[in-house]
Amino acid sequence: MPRRAPPLITEGMGAIVPRVSRSLTLCLHGFNPLTFTPMTDHPRVRRCSDETGTTLIEMLVVIAILGLITGLAFPAWIGPLKRVGLHQARAVLVAHLRTARADSIRVGAPVSFNLTDDGRGYWWERSASTLSAGMAIDGQPRSITFFADGSSTGGALSLTDHASTVQIQVDPVIGLVTATPG
Repeated sequence: MPRRAPPLITEGMGAIVPRVSRSLTLCLHGFNPLTFTPMTDHPRVRRCSDETGTTLIEMLVVIAILGLITGLAFPAWIGPLKRVGLHQARAVLVAHLRTARADSIRVGAPVSFNLTDDGRGYWWERSASTLSAGMAIDGQPRSITFFADGSSTGGALSLTDHASTVQIQVDPVIGLVTATPG
């Protein structure tokens, strides 16, 4: 059976409160709360001076160091988060283009996929979408029409955020939608 360490107890101001020294050695002051006997004669107990523990200055230094580490690490996360937003917008745009093509084949009629004039979104007969803040879409032509046989008028779209751009191509012969990685 494993040996159990005595409880970390000290008496202060009439109350029993836990106390651990800086070296995590057990420090007990006062009396055993169960037997009301002095605990100084216990073999596992040593006397602790009043200088054990952590000072306020030491705690403030640790908090300041953690603040510096956080302040240096947080900006490094901003770039990847912005790229994730661009990749997500690209995936949604490609999915919507493919859906517009599938709709034209399904209903047997042309479906036009149009960019908004302000470059902040796009729409077609079935749906409309607005891009996230800081993103813009541009392309030539501003409208791509998918036909019932799967072909299209073709075009090139570019999706841009503050730092990156991705290209989306629509093949005019077979209506295939492809996007550049990155």
